[in-house]
Amino acid sequence: MKMSDEFRDLRDRLFRNAALRGAFDPREVLAEVLPGGAADNVLLRGHLMSALREACVDLARTGKAGGLPEGEGWLMRPVPRRKALAGFTPGADAPQGEILEALSGEGDFADTALEAIVMDPPDIETLEHTVRTLERAGPTAPGHGKLMALGATLNRLRKRALTDEILGPGFVGRDAEIAKVKAVLDDPQTDAPLATLHIEGMPGIGKTYLLEEIVRMCRERDDIVTVRLDFDRSSLRTGATEAIFDETSRQIGDALPEHAAELRRMRYDFATRQTEIGAAGSEMRVPYEMLSAMVAMLESGGHRLLFQLDTMEVLQGHGATFVDRLMEDLDRFAEAGRVGVSVISAGRGPIFRDGHKRLRDLIGLRALDAEITQAILRKKGLPEDLWPRIIQLSNGNPLRVILVARAVQEAEGLGDDEIRDVDNAFLYRAILSRVPADIREIAAEGLILPRLDVEALVRIVGPALGVDIDAERARDLLEVLRGQDWLVHGSVADGLSHRETAREEILELTYRERAESCAAINARAADHYAESDPARALYHRLQLTRDGREMPPIDPAVAQRMAEDLIEELPEPALDAVLQARGERSRGARSTVDTEEDTAPAHTSTARRKRRRKTAYWIAANPESAVGELLLVEPAPGTDAPSDRDIEDLRVLLESGDRREASALLRSRFTRPFAAEGEAGLLAFAHQWRSGQWSMAGILLELLSEHTLRAALALDSHLTGRMLLEAWAEFRTDALAERLAEDEVFLATAQEAHAATGRVGLQGGALDFVLMAVAGPEALSVPDALGVAAPFMPNAPQSTTVDMQNRAEAQRNEFGLFFALGQSGSKGLAQADAALAIAPVNPYAEPIRALISELEASGKAKVLQDLADLRPVIGELAEHLAPEVGGIGEALEKVNDRPTDILEVLIALGLLSEWARGYTFYHPIPELPTLAVAAERWQQTAAGLWRYGDRQPADWIPERAFDAQAETRAWRLLNGPEPERTALRALRIWAGPEDEPTAPAPAMLGKRLAGPYGEIAGATSLHERLERLQDIGVASVLQGPVAALSELGVPAAEVFGRG
Repeated sequence: MKMSDEFRDLRDRLFRNAALRGAFDPREVLAEVLPGGAADNVLLRGHLMSALREACVDLARTGKAGGLPEGEGWLMRPVPRRKALAGFTPGADAPQGEILEALSGEGDFADTALEAIVMDPPDIETLEHTVRTLERAGPTAPGHGKLMALGATLNRLRKRALTDEILGPGFVGRDAEIAKVKAVLDDPQTDAPLATLHIEGMPGIGKTYLLEEIVRMCRERDDIVTVRLDFDRSSLRTGATEAIFDETSRQIGDALPEHAAELRRMRYDFATRQTEIGAAGSEMRVPYEMLSAMVAMLESGGHRLLFQLDTMEVLQGHGATFVDRLMEDLDRFAEAGRVGVSVISAGRGPIFRDGHKRLRDLIGLRALDAEITQAILRKKGLPEDLWPRIIQLSNGNPLRVILVARAVQEAEGLGDDEIRDVDNAFLYRAILSRVPADIREIAAEGLILPRLDVEALVRIVGPALGVDIDAERARDLLEVLRGQDWLVHGSVADGLSHRETAREEILELTYRERAESCAAINARAADHYAESDPARALYHRLQLTRDGREMPPIDPAVAQRMAEDLIEELPEPALDAVLQARGERSRGARSTVDTEEDTAPAHTSTARRKRRRKTAYWIAANPESAVGELLLVEPAPGTDAPSDRDIEDLRVLLESGDRREASALLRSRFTRPFAAEGEAGLLAFAHQWRSGQWSMAGILLELLSEHTLRAALALDSHLTGRMLLEAWAEFRTDALAERLAEDEVFLATAQEAHAATGRVGLQGGALDFVLMAVAGPEALSVPDALGVAAPFMPNAPQSTTVDMQNRAEAQRNEFGLFFALGQSGSKGLAQADAALAIAPVNPYAEPIRALISELEASGKAKVLQDLADLRPVIGELAEHLAPEVGGIGEALEKVNDRPTDILEVLIALGLLSEWARGYTFYHPIPELPTLAVAAERWQQTAAGLWRYGDRQPADWIPERAFDAQAETRAWRLLNGPEPERTALRALRIWAGPEDEPTAPAPAMLGKRLAGPYGEIAGATSLHERLERLQDIGVASVLQGPVAALSELGVPAAEVFGRG
């Protein structure tokens, strides 16, 4: 139908009328809109009603099942409603109602009324109605800006109601435990490292009950903001840094509704910046802007912070380092000393052992106390006269409470003495013997299925047990079984399952005592679900390995779909196989790492890192090194190589990028000698490469045969082959370029590995530049290196450089920094400025970050304190080295003295290579000098000085012989105030921030630079001096001040004087 003006006007009025209502009768709304003459036009009415139907939900079909409070009529969908109300101005003809009131900002929706609701909330139902009405009114409503605060308030009320529902009329008992809780709440920590009050106990023992009581206790301390992190939630299972801060910000927003909208904006901005930064900034996961804001919000309101950490065993189950990493993230809230922080955690097993630096106090819940047992029995509706017997006989064991409660209800049940003297297994068998005979077998073997429904009984359990069960009989059996509510929960329609507190122990008992029947059920289930539910079928095939059957093949995609609770029910070998197929580390190896037992190395004191010439080389991890350091060792005859499981675990961790966990695995499971050229050796090399330990990686590369290099590239191109190729490019740049140019097959293999492994590899490093020089820009699957080189290649797309500038600016913006020259495009910037503009995305930030973060985890390296000490002079460094970058004061306010935070600020400023080269000039610590040179090569290439071997891209223009940034900095010193003093300061600041030009010169300065300073004394220009310094190999960051001092004619005795 062609839409006439008349129809369009009627349709718009109809939509607007509907948009101003909640649920409505469409015929009544249509009658209000249609003029008298058109009311009898059946065709027009039909077209209007059809248009309206497409924009609405029919509540008769969805109703409350669709999450809507209304139960009948039509309700306009959000998007059409928003369009209908766009530009709407309330008038006399508009239908009266709350949406109109919200759009007018009057009555209950006036600013003052909404602010009053936030300050003094009504009941949940009233607040839900207010929020829903404002949402429907849309962004044109005057009060729409209060929606985030109102929603946060509603979330807080719902959490409070849930706590009250769990606790019931009141919490009694646990007096000693409550006293410990009060002590922690009333004495928060104001510095790091934070320590936790840990609640430990078996499932069902009352940990969650106690945590909920703590939440209720905090209501009496209204200055406490509680953040509950439950690691059983899928989004928090691994404790990922970004997930922890995201969830914390949401809960702080709920507790402080006036800040909810601002925190939401910051979450969005952070996610946007991370997308813009891309893979090059993958390690920068701390939302510094939002973290700083959260601390300020808490401080300004006089609030304390309580972290409740629940189900910690899930986090610990991912590996030895995950709990420590979580606590290090939480430390950030206390490091500035501005907010008091308490931590209370809960979980099964010994997560924090005695003496653990993170353990403040321990609450060991070994048994249910009488009060909690009574609460359980009350909830189950058991007669009060049975309570004393059940409490006495159950010994506080959660499963035993269920079993004893059932046993004492039996008319011909066991006597008290019999119950007291038997274990849970015997008691379970005894109770089952009294279950009606027709469901006894089903209640035992049938419930090994995660869910027992009609289909499962008819198609799986019946045939497996040799029992003929039709659908009607199945429903009858399930109805009888449902009466055993001590054992199962659910419904006949949806299926029955073991009660969670009973399943773990009963499942293992059933498999142990009824192995043949269980195997028959699992085999039948595996066949039944093969097509309809591959993940469920895999679960049952893996359960069949309990009787010694071979491990079935595991499709990683199917393993990913397996539910976490089902994976936990598998026997350990099958569980490990699933985890490794999912790209996770096996559980068995984790427990070995966590116990920290039997990690003594088999190698002797001959272990060392220097090269040795022999035909076979053996390596081992140093168990005393926190960073997974490797040693060259003498072989130990008869010792076992790392197990296949350990090797696969190491591979999984490296592929997922979890270097810290890989280091923990190395130092606990790879301490006995193994061959450098075997699979374990190549994976160990890949670990050294990815963790920034490039000196040892270089040694191993020299020891490996070319056959091993080529084999790794052919057979394991996505990991060890790629890492070896990258190392070859870094350490043997010209040799690799020559080999690639001569061997087309090798070039194709290298390009294929480069294209297939972008996520694992170092993007935009030496390998990329070598490939571009040999085969042109089209050889690159990721254009990072082209973005660096494009300003100096007239035929290259300049958009790649602009993209890198945008990514760099996003990284600066996280700290409030900005590039003062703006984003004028690569052609609009001088060479030195162009290099600084993209410096924050220097790819060598990744291995340097890795090295520093690994050292920070050990807490033993001098470089950590030296980084922290650099904070007071970062502004001074930026003034000399990066004056184009603004916002430094704001950036420093967002971080504490944590070494990795200071490093992140230096990276964002674009001063990574300057710090690394300047620092290692005076402090040549292991590993960092090699990385520093690599970072500088990239930075100098970005300024137009090609540093990747003799072969250059075909259309590379510059024939520079010196560093453009060094030149710019030299002229800045020469033309600035007190040039001699400032040049000396720029030269010596890396020795220590406190080093002043008037103090005696550091010995290292004269030792390493007196010769080069003498060599440039006869130069006739600044350019000549810089060119000679570059040829000699003086660090770029030192070239400017050295050339400036020489240009000024400052005598060597004054530069290197001993004072």
